[in-house]
Amino acid sequence: MIDLKKIDREIEILKDDIEKDLATLISFKSIKNSSTSEYPYGKEIANCLKAGLDIGEKLGFKVENLNNYLGILSTNTLEDNEYIGIFGHLDVVDAGNGWSSSPFILTKKDGKFFGRGVLDNKAPLLATIYAVKILKTLAGSLPKDIKIILGCDEENGMSDMDYFLSEKNPPLMGFTPDCKFPVVYGENGIIRIKIRFSPEKNSAFVLKEVKGEFSKAFIPDYCNFIITDNNKIIETIGTGVRAPSNNPYLGENAIVNSLKNIKSSILDRFEFKTAIYEILSYLSDVYGEKLGVSYKNIETGEVLISFYNIQKIDEKLEIALSIRYPIDCNGEEIINQIKKFFSGTVKIESHTPKVVTDKNSPLVKSLSKGYYQITGFNPTPVTTTGGTYARKIPNIVAFGPSFPNEKGIAHNKDEYIEIESFYRLIKIYLISLYYLLYD
Repeated sequence: MIDLKKIDREIEILKDDIEKDLATLISFKSIKNSSTSEYPYGKEIANCLKAGLDIGEKLGFKVENLNNYLGILSTNTLEDNEYIGIFGHLDVVDAGNGWSSSPFILTKKDGKFFGRGVLDNKAPLLATIYAVKILKTLAGSLPKDIKIILGCDEENGMSDMDYFLSEKNPPLMGFTPDCKFPVVYGENGIIRIKIRFSPEKNSAFVLKEVKGEFSKAFIPDYCNFIITDNNKIIETIGTGVRAPSNNPYLGENAIVNSLKNIKSSILDRFEFKTAIYEILSYLSDVYGEKLGVSYKNIETGEVLISFYNIQKIDEKLEIALSIRYPIDCNGEEIINQIKKFFSGTVKIESHTPKVVTDKNSPLVKSLSKGYYQITGFNPTPVTTTGGTYARKIPNIVAFGPSFPNEKGIAHNKDEYIEIESFYRLIKIYLISLYYLLYD
């Protein structure tokens, strides 16, 4: 077994380099934009990928850039072999407004690192890189290859992992440091739905446009309905509290608040009157009780509905929902139930099935052992409402970085990671990998 004091000593020696590397990764606005044959996710993500590969090469890894879809750091060989895989990502969601510091400058304050992507997922990914570096330094040659994959499209569909699997073999086992602790053995199903409502005839008030910052990644904190009766413009503004779409109960939906603020004298003669009444009746509740789809289980979680977008498109009102359901629920039954309640046309944009790994597998047991040894926290495996690379890559599970009771940080303004927690991640990942290799 590796001496924990030796790990602490190596971390202390490398601390300046670790923080410089983290600052470098945070400095890139690695948000997906226009695609080209050379830069499938945009040039800024490609530049961030190059920086990540440069860090790996500096630390002694063999490196490979797979056409700017993703990068690979390997302890042994870049050839296909039996390997332990770590899958993280460098792309981030848009920073949005309201930050206390620049989102793309790593800021240290009050015992925390701040910056867009510092939790999701640049710092955890960097923690795995340094964990493997230190493990190799202390253990010498490793009995199996470890490959760290630097993904570039986790936030927008995970097409990078489709590309990876078209070029490379999946790992023997592994994890993604892009969720929470303890080990996540099950990821809930995710349904994305759009509903379109036709306008009602002979309406006095017409929707001109909807303004706000909308994304499937979060419920919005600002929404402005601009309505006209041909003579004047009426603006109805709603504010709220932004929250990740996999935890909508942590926030307050600005869309709902904006709709509630429409005066009844306007709403009764509004072109989408029926649609608004239906939305307010059924979507003010994030648990699906009004829709008859609520479900809660102590172990597997509950149904959660995120109402994250509303727009006027082709003269129709379109709303977008993200529905997370536990691993012991039936997604098709939820879809059929929802269709009963809305007068608009319901379209299923996507349905990502639940993913479940055996809680007693060697992978889960080894990671749980490493987590418990470093933290002393309850290592009982859990499920998540989030979606990670474990949905795409065989034989891996989500493992960290958020500790119990840490919620609503990613995708929000002033995203942060506790500095102490960041360095603890390095130790957790190092010891867990040791058990995967040697147990």
